[in-house]
Amino acid sequence: NGELRTYGEGSRWIILKQPFPGEVRIEYDCHVEGPNLNDLSCILNARPVHPFTPNGYYLVFSGWNNTKNHIYFDGLLLWNKDVKFPMARGKKYHVRADSTGQRLVVTVDGVVMMDVVDKVQRKIGPDHVAAGMATHGAEIWYDNVRVYALGPPRKADILELAEDHLRRKNCATARGDPAIVCGKPLIASFRPNWA
Repeated sequence: NGELRTYGEGSRWIILKQPFPGEVRIEYDCHVEGPNLNDLSCILNARPVHPFTPNGYYLVFSGWNNTKNHIYFDGLLLWNKDVKFPMARGKKYHVRADSTGQRLVVTVDGVVMMDVVDKVQRKIGPDHVAAGMATHGAEIWYDNVRVYALGPPRKADILELAEDHLRRKNCATARGDPAIVCGKPLIASFRPNWA
């Protein structure tokens, strides 16, 4: 049926061969079958070592037998919370995880399960390019896996900045000379074609 299945005791890692340096998003559809409801997890910003051992960001949804969500970096526990929405056998889930700057976000079916800022500046070097999925002792079927290399965190664009200044009355709209904004020349020389 085109789905990828993991099963068996212990940890299972599916690490993609394509490198994804920097900020990254992984998303996939999955469902859990079999007796163990445990661990719809993903790996971001990891080093592609073989055999794979957990490194980089390891984001765990419904781990510890469907009781905990947690985030690790290189084996160090960064964050841990009780599961609010335990997973159900046979239910299809859409999982999305983002690593942008120091922010880590995991959503399941559009509901934010984790939104954490890693306050310690981690050493994520040029070799931290691996991404993938993980589970521990659960039979999980994966489908529609997509990974995206993301740009830097979104900054306000110039129009948003100008509107903010107008709201705070730090400047007025340009009148007369369109090359003057907030009392300062916008460009060194301006001569419109229609003049």
